Amino acid sequence: MGFIEGLIETVSAFTRDVSGSIADVLVGLVFVFFFYNAIQLIRSDDSKNRSAAVKNLLWSTVAIFLFVSIYGIFNFIQELFGIPTIQKEQFLFDPRQDIKSNYNQ
Repeated sequence: MGFIEGLIETVSAFTRDVSGSIADVLVGLVFVFFFYNAIQLIRSDDSKNRSAAVKNLLWSTVAIFLFVSIYGIFNFIQELFGIPTIQKEQFLFDPRQDIKSNYNQ
């Protein structure tokens, strides 16, 4: 494998890992925002805070729907064209194996 091919593989693996991590963080933030606004809606006494919480709850619901829809569309396209799913790399060591080997000694 030449330098250029190795560089392209490294950059694509890095991009895949970073984009997957960013997507996970975004989905997590949307769920946190959703539950925060649900709690704000329950706890609010005045109509101004209640309407703001309802509006934010609606937008977070739309965001969750979009994330789930995009995920479903990507999975459908992968299944349709037979594109294999990329698995994350395994850990360099398995801590469970280290524990088992210590007990066997």
